[in-house]
Amino acid sequence: MVRTVAQKLAQREYKKQYNATDIGIMGHHIGKWKGRGLIWDTWEEIEGIYTLYLGSTNCETCNKPYKNNYDRCMDHDHSNGKFRNILCRSCNTKIKNNNTSGITNIRWDSINKIWVYRIMIDSILYTKSKTNKEWLINHKLEYEKENLYIY
Repeated sequence: MVRTVAQKLAQREYKKQYNATDIGIMGHHIGKWKGRGLIWDTWEEIEGIYTLYLGSTNCETCNKPYKNNYDRCMDHDHSNGKFRNILCRSCNTKIKNNNTSGITNIRWDSINKIWVYRIMIDSILYTKSKTNKEWLINHKLEYEKENLYIY
């Protein structure tokens, strides 16, 4: 089927209007996430992630407000494609490939079967290990609050 120039322009205008709607914007974000490796099981799951993404105002790692919409990142586990949390661009780029917790500076040590928190402050390496991940996350927040003055 050959389309006329007028039909092509009409379709282009329709797409432009559609992409400006809430559903069009949601489709854009989900398509971008899928292209970057996010995997989900049900439509309800991805809608929940998108709703969480829209409602997020502060980074889940450093708790700082996002500078703009481009500063808000959807973080996922690259080994299995599953969603972890919503982060600022700075925290998202600090997560290394060996990070298995989704929390900056906390990783799973598979040899010793323990969670490890490591941070370098003023050229001094601080390390803390625990089997309880939640305890270690709370310890990290308290330690950084006392030593980094970021809160």
